[in-house]
Amino acid sequence: MLSYLLQPVYISSVTIRQSCSSSQTLSPKENLRRALYDRLTPISNMLVDPFLINEPLFFEAPVPPKEFQHLGSTQVTLTCGYSICWNKHELHEVILGTTGRKQGTSSKEEIVGMFFVIEVKFFG
Repeated sequence: MLSYLLQPVYISSVTIRQSCSSSQTLSPKENLRRALYDRLTPISNMLVDPFLINEPLFFEAPVPPKEFQHLGSTQVTLTCGYSICWNKHELHEVILGTTGRKQGTSSKEEIVGMFFVIEVKFFG
């Protein structure tokens, strides 16, 4: 029923950090591939339009320098708290992780104020 209200969401890429330990038989990248794609492939012929199994690209980001790694001790880990998100139109947005708000955007109150100025200017 939900499919009548929402369009399907397809993940095009997944980026994870490389594992610090080499003792794992499968890399986290391979584990994610198995979980997000390989397990769904057998049911692909049972899906009806508009649904399909999408194979995302999987990437591994390098292990950060030692000063940015959490060592499990009482040391405070240094983090920037920002996320940079890119899209297919080569645009990006910077989001402050602690609040979930975009960096550099105006507040709703300012935007509404600008709208009223434009409305008065054009529509009198």
